Amino acid sequence: MTGTALVGDGEVDAPDPLPHRMRVRHPVVAQLFRFTLVSGLSTAVNAAVFLVARIWWDTLPANLLALVVSTVVGTEVNRRVTFEAGLTHRWRTYVQTGGTVVVYAFYTSAVLLTLDMMIDDPTPVQQTIAVSTSGILIGLARFLLLRYWVFGAEDGPRDVPSDTHAPHVAR
Repeated sequence: MTGTALVGDGEVDAPDPLPHRMRVRHPVVAQLFRFTLVSGLSTAVNAAVFLVARIWWDTLPANLLALVVSTVVGTEVNRRVTFEAGLTHRWRTYVQTGGTVVVYAFYTSAVLLTLDMMIDDPTPVQQTIAVSTSGILIGLARFLLLRYWVFGAEDGPRDVPSDTHAPHVAR
């Protein structure tokens, strides 16, 4: 039988499910797949926040708000789901999140300004499509940064999540 093994007293163990085998044999591919799903979620959050913010604000402030919200959401979901990182270097997460917002702000602002030069009075939907589709290359760079620097580094102490702090004991 393929994918089964004898266990103990001749019992047959259930086959490894494909997602488990994929994570074990090809961890980077599995992480990249999960990162792509999370990026799709982040892009949807970005688009929704941008479109709602455009009701009240101009293009660039709406873009900045959408970036902050989607970056915070995307980083947290990537930490938990993509990289399955429980304890992380908190300062690396802060630096990465802030750096991502700054890079994306300049990058997407340039995309929006270029679109504005190419199309007279682009609609919020056209702006959303331009920003969403232009993020693929920068998303790959973010994956590498998250995987190897933010959630993948094993050197040094890790911060404890805020919900698991032990009470302070006086000595």
